[in-house]
Amino acid sequence: MSPNTTCLVPILDFTLENTANWKKPKKGRFGHSLSFFNTTPPPPLEGPLWFDQPSFVAQKLQVLATFSGKPIQIATPCPNHNCTWKASFQAPWYNCTSKKQAEVALEIPKFINYTFDDLAPVGSKIYFASSDSAEYARPQPGYNDADLDKQGTFANEPAIWFGYVLQTNRFSNDSRVVLPPNSKPPKAWNYEMQRYVMRCELQKANYTINFSFENNVQKTNISTSDGKPVFTPPAGSSTFGPLDPGYKEFMAYHSLGLLVREVAHGYVNKTNSSDAPVTSTSLSKSRLLNQSTSFTVPDFKAEFQKYFEEIILTLLSEPYLEIGATENVTCRQTRFENIFFYEVQGLWIGYAISSAVALLSIITGCVSIYWNGITSDTLFSKILVTTRNRTLDKLVKQYEGVCLGGDPFPRELKETQLRFGVIDERETDDDRTKHAAFGTVEETIPILRGDSYKRLAAHGSHYQSSRSWTSGSPRAGTYNESFQMDTRYAGPV
Repeated sequence: MSPNTTCLVPILDFTLENTANWKKPKKGRFGHSLSFFNTTPPPPLEGPLWFDQPSFVAQKLQVLATFSGKPIQIATPCPNHNCTWKASFQAPWYNCTSKKQAEVALEIPKFINYTFDDLAPVGSKIYFASSDSAEYARPQPGYNDADLDKQGTFANEPAIWFGYVLQTNRFSNDSRVVLPPNSKPPKAWNYEMQRYVMRCELQKANYTINFSFENNVQKTNISTSDGKPVFTPPAGSSTFGPLDPGYKEFMAYHSLGLLVREVAHGYVNKTNSSDAPVTSTSLSKSRLLNQSTSFTVPDFKAEFQKYFEEIILTLLSEPYLEIGATENVTCRQTRFENIFFYEVQGLWIGYAISSAVALLSIITGCVSIYWNGITSDTLFSKILVTTRNRTLDKLVKQYEGVCLGGDPFPRELKETQLRFGVIDERETDDDRTKHAAFGTVEETIPILRGDSYKRLAAHGSHYQSSRSWTSGSPRAGTYNESFQMDTRYAGPV
């Protein structure tokens, strides 16, 4: 953890548009102002610059934020770490205020064709939006004139008026629901409609953004304050022209506001609950209108303001903007690592138990080797030599094909009981070793400690055997057997 580290983070400085030269971009990338310009006289001659339209990079960033439904993430300033920091700057912001029905009747401009009663359940609209003044004309009067007159001059910055309907979960034919005057009958709309109108003004506000990156995922918390109208012509003037201070900065604000107004303008018609909606607004492509019902999302006022803030955050992801800047800020960096703590008691208990079990296994194995006198494994060669027995050969020969592994395997042979032991055979002069192998229960006796299974020489060796059984048969449950064998070795073991 490094709580006192400084990080180089991106911020926005809209005043940098005032000194930007579109012919000599500061960061070597042309077209990264938020606005495109015209000149008077037209190029290639030099002349005053004035607004034409939002630039392509501004349009791209607005579209990315609108249709992705979230801001485009910036590059983390803390590679391989989680980190948090706070950034502050001034940027455009839409300040929205709700309007009552009486205020709408008095304040809504005459050239807006929508009224409160256009909204359902009285009218047939569930959404509308329009500006309260004419937008900037394109082309401007005098576009090709050699002299600058009123080209690029702004008389105002339009505000947006929104009307929208929230569909509740209360049935409209409920006796407790009070329908507006002139409403359609309850059967037209299944649920109660709540109508709203608001006005959103483009302002310049202070942004304070708390950033956090967790596992390379960006999270933000935005607060705005001190909003002021962006349209601030020089003292004593009612217009904002190309030669006025701060004009190019105002164009950057206007470009973003214009792009959002173009998305918001239009309407959604729906005549009753069952009819399909008819839309003429690009807002239908965004997250602000419910994709299933075409009604606005709950708390539309706050969501619209948040949507515009997402566009501002997206601007930070483009490092070549003329308004892009960086700032060293205090940031808190953290990284999770695996750390192991050594606990003597727990470690030794585990090792002691394991060691004891291993030692017991070793002792058991050693005792087994001592008593058995040999070691072995499960290799094929070991299985082969321990299954030698003439009796088994005779049993197998009774069934055709079994010696080759043929199927089906005879049931009688499968049920024949075998055990591993000493085959009860009489020794001959040629083969006087005791034979240990798998055999039938009747022909085998247990292997006893002390018995030898070495091959003895045919001559010059002495072999004595004595057996005694507690009952007169070698098949009795207990017996005693001892052998003596000379130690002369006449062949391989």
